[in-house]
Amino acid sequence: MDEANEISLGTSGWVQYADNPRGVSLCRYFWPAEKPKGVILVVHGHGNHICFEFLNVKKSGEDHAYKDSFVEEANKQGLSVCGVDFQGHGRSSSIRNSRCYVDRFQDYVDDLVHFAKYVHTSADLPKFRNLPMVVLGASLGGCIAVNAIHQNGDLFAGAVLLAPMLSLEKVAKTGLNPYLRPLANLLSAVTPLLCVAELKRNTRFPDIQDAFDNDPLCFHHYTRARVATEYLRATERTVREMPNMTFPFLVMHSPDDDMTDYEGSKKLMELSKSEDKTFQDATDMWHFLLKEPGNDKITQQVLKWATQHVSTPQC
Repeated sequence: MDEANEISLGTSGWVQYADNPRGVSLCRYFWPAEKPKGVILVVHGHGNHICFEFLNVKKSGEDHAYKDSFVEEANKQGLSVCGVDFQGHGRSSSIRNSRCYVDRFQDYVDDLVHFAKYVHTSADLPKFRNLPMVVLGASLGGCIAVNAIHQNGDLFAGAVLLAPMLSLEKVAKTGLNPYLRPLANLLSAVTPLLCVAELKRNTRFPDIQDAFDNDPLCFHHYTRARVATEYLRATERTVREMPNMTFPFLVMHSPDDDMTDYEGSKKLMELSKSEDKTFQDATDMWHFLLKEPGNDKITQQVLKWATQHVSTPQC
């Protein structure tokens, strides 16, 4: 690949480019296990991309590496891993010539579902096809994953949610966001590409923030007006739908997280009608649970849960 930040996909991983239903070229990633018993479909966060989120970056400016990463450990435990950079993120193409932009939040959900169906059915993917699949979403990816499995439960054996963006009420009250929120619909309609919504910086783990800042494939600006409005609407809809959610899930969130709302994860646990649900505090951590100190414990808990659920016979 000719982009900055080359990636090491291991001995058998590969990248594939394919258009989504709206004609936007998306970058897809595949890491098959040698003898897979199931699949983890990983979903990245806002301004992020699959390689930064789930591969290993030890120091700022280093390449994304398969070795010692979450993906490598999943493969070792018999789980194939796949994911896709959403439009405007990572190595995928953009619309309106604007990075980190989407007209509708549902477009992300639709792209994830479209990709999951391809993984399930493609004859070109023998180590993925027809295997039980767990969806793993981090931050924004958690909200996308929740909506994807809620709308298409037959595709997935369960969901793992790491610091998921299920509510933005607390975040919307910080910085300039309270002043911009009353204007959200107007800004979304008139200047949808304008970068307006403030994002928290990772002052607790500055090395991770530095790696993000120096990754040319990450988005380093405020959230765009249309996108911020869509996120607010999507999280409000998600909270309203929680009493109707019945899928199995594991949610892990730090009470110190001020990037996404901890209370949103608590609401999912309280309101969901699922008979198979687990909430776990990620104590002594912040937001990037697969990168911060203690990530090895998080990884093992996630893979244990995923393995149990891909091994459970599906109805």
